[in-house]
Amino acid sequence: MPTYEQTTSQEITSDDFCSTKVIRVAEAYTVVQPIFSTTAVGGAPRFTLQPVSAVVSKGRDYTLTVVATGAEPITYQWYFEGTAMEDETSTSLTLVNVQVEDTGEYNCIATNDGGSTASEKATITATSEPLFPIYLGNAGTGALTSYTEDQIKALQQTAPQLNPVQRSGFTGVYEISAPQSGLNEYRILASPEVFIDGVITFTSAGANLPMSMVQTGLSINGIPYKIYRTVNRSSGDFTQAGNSAITVQVH
Repeated sequence: MPTYEQTTSQEITSDDFCSTKVIRVAEAYTVVQPIFSTTAVGGAPRFTLQPVSAVVSKGRDYTLTVVATGAEPITYQWYFEGTAMEDETSTSLTLVNVQVEDTGEYNCIATNDGGSTASEKATITATSEPLFPIYLGNAGTGALTSYTEDQIKALQQTAPQLNPVQRSGFTGVYEISAPQSGLNEYRILASPEVFIDGVITFTSAGANLPMSMVQTGLSINGIPYKIYRTVNRSSGDFTQAGNSAITVQVH
């Protein structure tokens, strides 16, 4: 058995979770003893799902949702234009019968024993303009040059953004989920032709995202559509964990 010389012990703090005590012994080796702290809290919450901006037709409902991880319990408070909203303390905020006065920025603050974290801000815009569905999602591994109405409506798309998206224009940010089952897949955006009167630019994470128009004039619910598809397949996310953001600009 080694003989511990406690007078030569040295405690070294490594982080908030534990420290180490170096104990010199009679033999020619050192024992490193971890000392775990039971008071560490692990830090403030971290958002894994952010609220999504939207253009909402007046009179319709819209729900903003967040997800945060961290030490429980986590409490939530929603804010509109920087002011706390009364009784809005869950992970979801449903705006009922949206009106012009509801237009503005919304965000949520999550709090636990480690601190508070503010989500990104989502802008909700109420409009009286007619809304049409824009379809988006993962389109499998085949580079098809034409699609049917049923195929476009069946595009694979889950949270955070529902499919289809009701919009009064094509310009904006579209969240496309990661490919299903880890497959390399093409991504598709289908827009009413009435929204497109110029050149389309697609970007992701600040860089150009090559997409081409593969079909025009497809009738969906009696409305002519243009179908755009990524030039290449993607096995992972374009930008952030869990989903892929494509920004569309019409010039």
